[in-house]
Amino acid sequence: MVIVAAGVGGLSAAHELRRADMDVLVVDRNNYHGFWPFLYQVATSILETQEIAYPIRAILRKERNADFRIADVQCVDLDARAVRTDHGTYAYDYLVLAGGSATNYFGNDGLADHTYGLKEVEDADRLRNQILTRFETAAQTNDPELRAALLTFVIVSKAQAATRALA
Repeated sequence: MVIVAAGVGGLSAAHELRRADMDVLVVDRNNYHGFWPFLYQVATSILETQEIAYPIRAILRKERNADFRIADVQCVDLDARAVRTDHGTYAYDYLVLAGGSATNYFGNDGLADHTYGLKEVEDADRLRNQILTRFETAAQTNDPELRAALLTFVIVSKAQAATRALA
């Protein structure tokens, strides 16, 4: 069996299959599993990245029939029953696709060029660095208008974006 992605769905599937008479291979592009509800706390410097991200191999260590490969899935060949990755091809008898989600701009795709998503640890780190840089720059300027602009942030939640998209 191959499980694509080590998010909550993928790791739950691997855990549920721990007593199954089969080899389970989990494939993910990252070597860590994160608790994403706390991403905003990483972005605002309340938590450090390592406080919400855990090594996948350590999580799977208890599952005797599970193994892990870090790889970026390129495609799934349903006819050949194979998952092709940037590090090789993995055949499967059974396949679980647990790839997660992507940021939805609700039809306002131009926002992607001017905003920060918050779906991955890298997103939280990038946003935190941007916020801290703005604070540092604002602290060093004597121009009140520039300081106000540097300290102005806009947060758009799913509910706000969905409401605007429907309007």
